[in-house]
Amino acid sequence: MGKFSTPKDLVEKLKGDFKKRFDKSSNEVPDGADEDKFNKSAILLKAFLLTPERYNGYQVKINVSFLSSVFPASRSLCRNFNLTYGLTVGAFARIENPPDPHSKWGFREIYAEGNNIDEFISVVKGKKADVYAQLQFSEEDVNKVQAEFLVKPTTMMDPMGMTIRMKSMSHPKER
Repeated sequence: MGKFSTPKDLVEKLKGDFKKRFDKSSNEVPDGADEDKFNKSAILLKAFLLTPERYNGYQVKINVSFLSSVFPASRSLCRNFNLTYGLTVGAFARIENPPDPHSKWGFREIYAEGNNIDEFISVVKGKKADVYAQLQFSEEDVNKVQAEFLVKPTTMMDPMGMTIRMKSMSHPKER
């Protein structure tokens, strides 16, 4: 089940879903199609950093390098972003594409919930992936991002109260 924040956002998500499910006529991606999505994502990421409530729920395409293994998400993070505690995992990541450094400031983690967890774990092991992610904002600060079920892991603060949640992913093409 997808989430949307505006009618325009809903239209974009539905278009993407229809293309994925029904447009199987060609396996080739037109030249520049991915770059266009990354460029649009850079614009959305910059706008989200300026006015996060306005762009809350928008979907972006990013290429990420994972910097850690998967960890359980904290109760504070799950509560603030309406995720299921005990059924949400995250990993520290760096946005590689879009390459604009001003569009990726402050995004250090990515999260998956429920049915996406197994695929997320697999992709994190691959260390790099193209990801469709939903931008999310919370007015509340998150005091830690990792849960402490059995051991006390190292935690990082998220002073901006912003995160991105993985929606779907694809492995980058071998070059």
